[in-house]
This record gives sequence, structure tokens and C-alpha cells, in this order.
Amino acid sequence: MELRELFEAADTDKGGALEIEEFTEAFGGVLGKDMNAKQLKQLFMKIDADSNGSVEWHEFMNYMLLEN
Repeated sequence: MELRELFEAADTDKGGALEIEEFTEAFGGVLGKDMNAKQLKQLFMKIDADSNGSVEWHEFMNYMLLEN
């Protein structure tokens, strides 16, 4: 549940999903350590399964489960 709380805290505009700025601010140092800005953007696009420009909770969880 802590991961969900971190996700919701990262959603600063409270839109229910993370835009790229929110994502990189909150998780860039964790998921994208040693990545440059271009690589972080590519990671964001990989997680954004429906390519709508934001990462919803279910997309984030799918990525986390598949990668770990």
C-alpha cells in the first residue's frame, strides 16, 4: 500500500495519473537511476501502455510486477 501512497502523492495535480513531470520528479531517482532525461522519457513511454501521455496506477503496477 505504501507504493500506492507514493503514487498518489506524486500526482500533484490530483488528476488520477502521473504526467511525465510528476513521474520523473517522484520516481526518476528510483526507477531511472543512472538514466539521462531521454532515457527517463523512454521509460515513461514504456510504462504508459495506452500512450495517452500519462501513467495510470494500473499501468504503473503492471510495469512494477513485470519488471520485478
